[in-house]
Amino acid sequence: MTTPGLGPLDANDGEVENEERMKTSSAPSFDPLRYAIVQSDLLNLFDNYIPLPCYLVPAGQDYYWYGLTPNPRGLHPFQFELYFGKKKQRHDHNRRCFQKAEKTQKAVLGCHQGLYDLFVPVLDKGKVIAFVMSGSFLKSLPTESWLVDQWKVLSGRQPGANDLEFLTYARVMLSTPVFSGSLIKSYTKLLENMGKFALGGPGTEMIGMEVSRLRSEFVKGLSTRMIHYVSTKRDRLSWGPWEGEVLAPWDQEEFGLSRHPNTVLAVQPQRTQGPRSELIRMVQAARLQHFSYEWCRTEAETVAGPLEGEGCFLLTSPNPKKNQTQAQLQIRDLVERYSNAVYKALRLRVVVGISRVGAAVEDLPEYFHQALTALRFAGHLKQSPYFYGDFPKAPQEGLYGLSRELVEAMGSGKEGQVPVIRGQFVQEVLRLSVGNPDNLRVYFLDLFYLVWDEMARRSVLNEDEFHSYRKLQEDKLAQAFSVEELLQRFQESVDQAVVFFRSPTEGTRLERMEMARRYMLSNCRRKLTVGEVAKEVGFSVSRFSHLFRQVFGESFIDHFTRLRCEEAGRLLQTSSMSIVQVAQTCGFGTSSHFAHIFKLRMGCTPAEYRLKIQPKDDGKKA
Repeated sequence: MTTPGLGPLDANDGEVENEERMKTSSAPSFDPLRYAIVQSDLLNLFDNYIPLPCYLVPAGQDYYWYGLTPNPRGLHPFQFELYFGKKKQRHDHNRRCFQKAEKTQKAVLGCHQGLYDLFVPVLDKGKVIAFVMSGSFLKSLPTESWLVDQWKVLSGRQPGANDLEFLTYARVMLSTPVFSGSLIKSYTKLLENMGKFALGGPGTEMIGMEVSRLRSEFVKGLSTRMIHYVSTKRDRLSWGPWEGEVLAPWDQEEFGLSRHPNTVLAVQPQRTQGPRSELIRMVQAARLQHFSYEWCRTEAETVAGPLEGEGCFLLTSPNPKKNQTQAQLQIRDLVERYSNAVYKALRLRVVVGISRVGAAVEDLPEYFHQALTALRFAGHLKQSPYFYGDFPKAPQEGLYGLSRELVEAMGSGKEGQVPVIRGQFVQEVLRLSVGNPDNLRVYFLDLFYLVWDEMARRSVLNEDEFHSYRKLQEDKLAQAFSVEELLQRFQESVDQAVVFFRSPTEGTRLERMEMARRYMLSNCRRKLTVGEVAKEVGFSVSRFSHLFRQVFGESFIDHFTRLRCEEAGRLLQTSSMSIVQVAQTCGFGTSSHFAHIFKLRMGCTPAEYRLKIQPKDDGKKA
């Protein structure tokens, strides 16, 4: 990972050496090769370690921002400010920071909406000619109360119990990079060097040496590369040509690995008695993840990665000289050390599910599934740690026997048997999951791993189609938060899989209709035309309208209106928004038009609906 020819150098020694070089060379020449190497080193640093955008902004022209690095994927905190009409406040804050940096000719650490940004002046002959700006990041991991307070300032409203907008905001904030005080100093120094590099000319080699020296600080202080490493191991389709053949030297150096990981541990905080909000679960998972990244830096042959909003994965490997029993004992010792360290640092008890020990490198993605399944059984049986091979006979024969029967019926054309076996399967997983949506989701995903394996074995779809189909089904289940939603989406997914097995062409059409429906659902708060949605999924308007009615049993307009009413009902149930605000948010315009359409669809007015779903008053006043 270190750029060839560039090694660590003390900053003061570098300045002295640079001064001597300048004295002995009256006309230093520009070296395009060296410039390209340093540029590559900088891009590598941001791509692998620093998940922040970085811009060059000319002095006096703060509307022109030139990207120096690729923007990280996914939502950025700034997008919530845009969504809630806070663009001017952000612009005014940025302008004040630019002015202060220009006046003092020093870096400015700005804070806005609880987030931090760096504004670093670029000087040429003692005059500020531009700024390097980067952000946003946090100084510490958010707490539940901090997230609620920031949301109220940002949105102007109290978050509801299951407010999806607020939970999305919380998820983004919890994944925002956290920079300690020392790391902020190193990042400021890096941005200063980027400013010098943007000027070009002599000194490129010295900048490259300084960048290489600073790189070690980000390797120690940020966990981005470790997260990427674990995520890549989880998805076989994202592997490079070298994966599984050799252990990369930079992985050996940064993670302390001497061999490929071959065992997966899935970890989540132990469920406590009584109600617990999704926000608390997300915050606890984030705390556990951050602790685990740091803990793995001192634990040989072990790395950590996130387990969505639930907890984390640990990848490790026991001593290859040990037999199976000894290897399991070594893993148990590791779990005990880890669990004790978590409790000491976070006061959290954890549940751990463990895959089979000793996977071949190419089988590692399947071992993630095994660890998740073991984690669910650990929770049910209140037995942690729990190894994948230790399933009790009844659940294994009952549930997994039903899983195999259901997949066989789906794939062999026995469509009449599918509803019966599916009903038996659902009954069994409802019993095992004890009504917990998170557990139920994993049981459904476990079944679909078998479905997808069977599809891959039969080459039902080509690689791109298969990847798209699998991602759509995973997202569908991931975005269902109640048992009722999960059951409905599971039934839809089973029916769609049956169609794919019978006719891949027909299944692909169904998938595109499902993509259209999800596009409508994600855009139901604005005006949407049939032409826009048809174009999104690659159909002509006439063909799309025909297929849409065929699949969903109603016209595009009727279905879109129904989705809007369902979204409005969700907001009435989970948020404190007024009926007027709900009407405007869901694209109905006036509250009277909203009330008329809502009553036609839902059988009651919005006000009656809100009263109906609110808990009954026990006579006590707040």
